Amino acid sequence: MATSKIKMKNTQLQKSQLEEVLKDQWLFRRYEDEHIPVIEVDSFPELGRIMALRFIEWVQHNPEGVVSLPTGKTPEYFIRWMHHFLENWDVPEKQTLLNQYRLLPEKPDFSRLTFVQIDEFFPMPSDHPNSFIAYIKRHYLKPFGFDMERALLMDLDRLTWPEGLSVKDIFPDQFIDLSLRTRTPRSDAEAIQREAIFQLDAFAQEYEHKIRELGGIGFFLGGIGPDGHIAFNVRGSDFYSTTRLTYTNFETQAVSATDLGGIEISAKKAVMTIGLGTITYNPEVIALIMAAGEAKATILAKVITGPASIINPASVLQQVKNARIYLTKGAAVKLPQRTLQKFRSRATYAEDDVVRATMDLSLKYQTPITNLTARQVSDDPYCLTILEIRGWTPAMLKDAALELILSRLNKGAETQTDKCFLHTGPHHDDILLGYLPSIIHQVRSITNQHHFAIMTSGFTSIPNAYIQRVLYDALGYLLHWDFIKRWESGYFMLPPDHLRVHDASDFLTGVVSGSEDIQKACVSRRIIGAVMDIYGEEDPAGIQERMGQILDDIRNRHPGEKDPEDIQTLKGMLREFEEDLVWAHYGFDAQYIHHLRLAFYKGEYFTEDPTVHADIPPIRELFADVKPDILTLAFDPEASGPDTHYKVLEAITTHLEELSPTDRKRLEIWGYRNVWHRFHPGEANMYVPVSINSMAIVNYIFKTCYLTQRDASFPSYEYEGPFSELVQRILVEQFQMLRTALGPEFWYQHNTPRLRATKGILFMRSMTFDELHASARSLRESVGRI
Repeated sequence: MATSKIKMKNTQLQKSQLEEVLKDQWLFRRYEDEHIPVIEVDSFPELGRIMALRFIEWVQHNPEGVVSLPTGKTPEYFIRWMHHFLENWDVPEKQTLLNQYRLLPEKPDFSRLTFVQIDEFFPMPSDHPNSFIAYIKRHYLKPFGFDMERALLMDLDRLTWPEGLSVKDIFPDQFIDLSLRTRTPRSDAEAIQREAIFQLDAFAQEYEHKIRELGGIGFFLGGIGPDGHIAFNVRGSDFYSTTRLTYTNFETQAVSATDLGGIEISAKKAVMTIGLGTITYNPEVIALIMAAGEAKATILAKVITGPASIINPASVLQQVKNARIYLTKGAAVKLPQRTLQKFRSRATYAEDDVVRATMDLSLKYQTPITNLTARQVSDDPYCLTILEIRGWTPAMLKDAALELILSRLNKGAETQTDKCFLHTGPHHDDILLGYLPSIIHQVRSITNQHHFAIMTSGFTSIPNAYIQRVLYDALGYLLHWDFIKRWESGYFMLPPDHLRVHDASDFLTGVVSGSEDIQKACVSRRIIGAVMDIYGEEDPAGIQERMGQILDDIRNRHPGEKDPEDIQTLKGMLREFEEDLVWAHYGFDAQYIHHLRLAFYKGEYFTEDPTVHADIPPIRELFADVKPDILTLAFDPEASGPDTHYKVLEAITTHLEELSPTDRKRLEIWGYRNVWHRFHPGEANMYVPVSINSMAIVNYIFKTCYLTQRDASFPSYEYEGPFSELVQRILVEQFQMLRTALGPEFWYQHNTPRLRATKGILFMRSMTFDELHASARSLRESVGRI
């Protein structure tokens, strides 16, 4: 690694011509309350495209500069656009685009740049596919053409450890006890661990020294964590912090859980990270943050418009003159002046605007809408804008808002009749977590039909520890008299759909009778059937041998490592069994539960995009068979939650484009959100009343049926526990919004028992196809351009 100091002319700011173009396009606008300049774009893919162009521009003017680029899921489209531009540089269409953004025509040369790794988990083998070193080599160094010798990497495998031991020998349980820095070791093992920690500290100090010798980082691009962290500088990090070995917090551990094989693993890890002071050391650094989706809006508003504070680590960029934050529209919705200006610039205001403005005002004053004074209404800039455009008085605005809120509550409480529902979920448990309280009431009408379609196989959410436990149980079951009797009777040769019905029904019998043995036997039967189906095993001896081989394979894999296709299928079939159990509670068997296993879901770090030829035909066939009147879908058009939600939405939207105008017009679409993202009450137009009983059912069914999720190995960063408990908290919070807006007496004295019993509210959005299409991009629109 070259350590000669880079001349500062290579890291000084060149005035960005691209930013001038963005200003002309009204994407780069400054507001007084924003302490970090913001560039706002329409979509997640567009965010990646603009970031790629900005990076290319900087490299063209700083060919010997020092760069740090992000890892994780956020830079997916940045990476894809970079690869696309570099591979198609001389294509006339691309040259026209580059010229449009005032970039130089010469292809950028990355070979003289110095790449500085931002962070890494520890312990983490460098050859682990999910290590950040592997990520950097796979997505940046090799494809872009960086000189590997000039890369400054956190390759901790190269360190020589005390007494010639390996990291695994020194930290056998993967836990790094940093208190050993300041306390006396209690054993020889702890003494060796302390020596290793000091060695890591020395590495961090030398790493920081090398960065400063280079003049600091010239171009920094990062994402932002749920607590406002950049790199692994979590909440509370010193603005002057340097490279160090440290711990993360729960939010960061939860976000990292999928990559590492579960939070029980990510919680043990320490991290090596550059500091906030490292990022800001070069006073001319171009420090850029990218963020997509409304789920990031709250923390971004604090970082951008709040005071600089260690509570929101990314706010350190307020002190960096060349800092910028690139956002999608959803991520910018809580930036006050920006949002107000966009609101005022519109020519018309819809019903959603009336509800949003009055609800926000009610919640601001913690006062029912009817009790808001004329002065409070007219002093609010959003309400005042509506009054002026519509020619209303404050009383008229309040009356209109109350009428809309009550109509949305009535819509949510309405039980449909003579309707065919097609409920879709990107993953198993999305439907239950998203809107089971609504389904509970819709299934009560015998005139309705219900079909449940899970679009992907969901295998990534099964920890290796769970599949090992299940396989050991199944090996024991192979010797049990119940298995022997069923094998001899030909039970395992029944058609697969028959087995699905039997196993699900028997499992629930085990639940109500309190028999863990029956439940375990049903799971064992399902995994035995899966092994027979996947591997073609035809006798107990072959099944037993195959299970042993699967166990050996899993034991030899790093947690979080991509599984081979056969184990992916095996894990996915267990998830499918869980979904069968859920809907068996309501009498829906295999003919009503559709496991589509869309082809794009392959366990890649970046989930591949659906394709028209591979992923649309199963959706097309399902629609042709079911002929739904009401379609439900996870509505996340900006990828606020898992990227699978976003990509399934693209795939469904693409199929809906194929329908005839008549079929599209008759289809009602219900959008839902769950633990990853929420509707504002102004966005939702269905407010479903939820009782304590319904919330208890959600919690009970989740913990009973989603066996792989009981331990919350892949939790939300918002809650340390099962998703079902977080759902209850969300439903209660949403009820408190309506309770405030309508006043407590509305609920106490309502003439309907269901509303008197309401303790939670579920927000959904009913849409036409045109309304959906205005928000959700199809594959042809968003992916076809790359």
